[in-house]
Amino acid sequence: MSGYQDEEKKALEDIRRWDEESVVYFSNRRKPLRERNVVKTFLRICGIEFTNDEVKSCGEDPPDVLFREARFEVVDLLDKDRERHRQFKERAVKNKAATSLAEVCHDLHEEPDERFPLEFPELLGRIEQLIDKKHKKLKSRKDRVVDFGTLDLLIYVSLENHHVVPPLRLDCPSQFLTKVRGQGWRSVSFFMNVWAGVILSKVDAPNFIKNLKGRPIFVQDAQVASSLWEN
Repeated sequence: MSGYQDEEKKALEDIRRWDEESVVYFSNRRKPLRERNVVKTFLRICGIEFTNDEVKSCGEDPPDVLFREARFEVVDLLDKDRERHRQFKERAVKNKAATSLAEVCHDLHEEPDERFPLEFPELLGRIEQLIDKKHKKLKSRKDRVVDFGTLDLLIYVSLENHHVVPPLRLDCPSQFLTKVRGQGWRSVSFFMNVWAGVILSKVDAPNFIKNLKGRPIFVQDAQVASSLWEN
């Protein structure tokens, strides 16, 4: 076997191992780990220093994750009909059957043919729909009454088919803010790629959240950006 064939074999093995790890990571049993990683990434974008033991899963959901005085309820905003676990399982099956690196690289690394721009008001509309859905789900629980006034909603925006044009300010329509306040959330934050924002924070919200309200927060340093999702 030539040196190139050895390298190709190792690359195929690495890709398949990555696929297997991704299938496990996006399974239901790894949901607490994913939620903690979402919170850590949000904190890094916002420049909040922390230790890993400060970010911990809550034994009783909601909230999902505890960080100091924050009680994060984590929810993902995905493209319509996207199921990440199924997506990675299908990719793993395909790449396991591949006989050469050329068969997997195209599917594994290629960006979508086109990413459509999504202005902030459109993103906010999707966020509003997601918040409504989450609020309805929690409110309909039969096992306990959820105190929304103690929850800090954190939305991870993971869109494959769109890129969002960050605004200069996070100006939200009064109708949106009135509705979200009326639902009772203590705060509502989101992040996407290397920027984040706080769109609602009540007076009793954690101070670090209140201090970030109203403006987009960006990661400018490339080295920091590359390590946002470290465990």
